[in-house]
Amino acid sequence: MYAMLDHAHLPYNLWGKAALCAGYLFNHSKSHALEPSTTSFEMLHGKKPDISHLQVFGA
Repeated sequence: MYAMLDHAHLPYNLWGKAALCAGYLFNHSKSHALEPSTTSFEMLHGKKPDISHLQVFGA
């Protein structure tokens, strides 16, 4: 989280927001631990996640 905050030049009191963002990104990213490199979102909902709304953290 600190790397995300440092990169975006944001204060450390936004650590909670960075943690939520990191968790969201983790759940929408491919995992080699799951069957043919799917996301946990895809395993749960049966469809690929729509990531068209994502922006750089802090933008």
